[in-house]
Amino acid sequence: MGQLAGIYWFDGRPIDHSTRNEALSELPEGCVFERPGLLIAWQDCSGAAVEPLQASNACLLDGKVHNFKEAASGLLKTPPSPGALALKLYERGGTAALGKLIGDWSLVLWDARLRTVVLASDYAGTRPLYFYRSPRCLAWSSSLEQLARWMDCRQLDQGYVSEFLETGFPGPLTPYCGISAVPPGSALSASPDQIAVTPFWSLPLDRPTEFRRESDYEERYREVFREAVAVRLQTGAPVAAELSGGLDSSSIVCMADRLIASAAVPAPRIATFSYLVPGSPDLDYIAIAEKACSTLAPVHLDALDYPILTPQAPGRALPVWAETRQAEVRRRMQEMGAGVLLTGQLGDLITGNHLDDSGQAADYFWRGQFGAGLKEAFAWSRSQSVPVYPILWRSLRAGAGSLIAAGRKALPTQQARVDGVSQLLSSRFFQCPEALRGVLYSHPFTHRPLVEFLLATPPAILCRPGEPRRLMRRALRGIVPDRILRRGSKGNYEGLFLQSLRDCAGRLLKAGPQLRLTAMGHARPGEVETRLTELSGGLPCGDLRIHQLIRLELWLARRIACGAISVDEPKVAQVGDRGIPQSGIVRLSQSL
Repeated sequence: MGQLAGIYWFDGRPIDHSTRNEALSELPEGCVFERPGLLIAWQDCSGAAVEPLQASNACLLDGKVHNFKEAASGLLKTPPSPGALALKLYERGGTAALGKLIGDWSLVLWDARLRTVVLASDYAGTRPLYFYRSPRCLAWSSSLEQLARWMDCRQLDQGYVSEFLETGFPGPLTPYCGISAVPPGSALSASPDQIAVTPFWSLPLDRPTEFRRESDYEERYREVFREAVAVRLQTGAPVAAELSGGLDSSSIVCMADRLIASAAVPAPRIATFSYLVPGSPDLDYIAIAEKACSTLAPVHLDALDYPILTPQAPGRALPVWAETRQAEVRRRMQEMGAGVLLTGQLGDLITGNHLDDSGQAADYFWRGQFGAGLKEAFAWSRSQSVPVYPILWRSLRAGAGSLIAAGRKALPTQQARVDGVSQLLSSRFFQCPEALRGVLYSHPFTHRPLVEFLLATPPAILCRPGEPRRLMRRALRGIVPDRILRRGSKGNYEGLFLQSLRDCAGRLLKAGPQLRLTAMGHARPGEVETRLTELSGGLPCGDLRIHQLIRLELWLARRIACGAISVDEPKVAQVGDRGIPQSGIVRLSQSL
């Protein structure tokens, strides 16, 4: 897709030649909007033409708006671009109106009257957008690496390190002091006087989906899921999709094939990327899905050739998994002329893929239906062959807790699902990886109408004792092959994942007497050495923290070696705000 970059000097100083070159360093042929103290640049990597910006206000949008016609209704007869549409919505309704845009996008908007720059991302944060703010300027870029280099932000953010080691999802934090990610589903407004963040979308806790018949839920699921796939096939080029043989990826591929075969979308074919592991049960199901599709061009990659993690490829501006595989997928997509990559991410969480969803009993206790709650607890007990007493205890506590908690409008089970989705969204988990730069990395299961429908659907419709994904399996009959719909288990990459970690742990043990993270006080030297020795020796290790430590340690080594990051004392910034110590930069996560 595209890339955004720019800077806003609050004192209105002219944009000099050096600043312009830095802003345009990675998008030399982009569209530029310039005013005193302001430069906004955007480039569409697909090569699409962009009309010049002449008005006092301007908006440049990177990504796709999937409800373009609906959002433009009554505003513009022929909206010239998604950016122009976003600007019109903003001029009519402020930042709250950006919530009307459904799709995968980030944008930069200039409000001349308020002398304010607005940065915003869609609710799932799929298109990258980072910003740096100091007392004198706001700078932004879709490329974290470019922004860190431009603003000379090299000091390692210790808060990021702590959060990364603890959860793996540091939210808006980045490894570079002074740089944060724009929060998903929110608009960040920066003027010479203040900075503010305003959410424009919230999870649908107060809008339950209630149909009379279960078949109505199935019909609605098919309708919204079809839309989720179709809007991502609105291109004349081939579309790529990951295919693992699981229900999520298979349902996307089968639905896409049906849409392409019937000429319901302009995409000519779909190319699937499958990462094959010898002996995996996935192999048979991948073959079943491929055989069921008529417009499919399969690409098989040997997973052994693309390790999950290596010391040579731990990530670029951010530590990531599977960088070598992502780079190969991007290379092959470029060869075939494909610009869109679909994944099955988020499907598990929102479709009710739970072998144990016994918390549904708490929903009845929350309503005061104790007899029905007891019956539900026994049903889950039988389906799992476990005693009923722990289920009852957990359910009673959850039901009582939801009654006590102020402002809780959802059933306990729905609240748990909403909390899980909210955590993923705030972490920008669905953001396009750097190795796939230039690709529209998109996830049909994050399609907002589909997410809103499923989160508002009663949990008992989605999943029943012994029937995970009940609604999904019933709704996709005739679209996805029966054997895949009946599949009760899924292969995984745990063996390859652990082997990569073991190899990397062995490298770290040989590298030196002390790791950088232990020297900074984030881990105890003796304990880390023991765990690394156990892991490299083949002993099991399910400790998330040691996994994250290995990944971050390898990444730090690469970034320090190339001079991109420093763990020394903060120095004076040389770009952006000369004479202002980086330790004094205002960080969004601390200032709100």
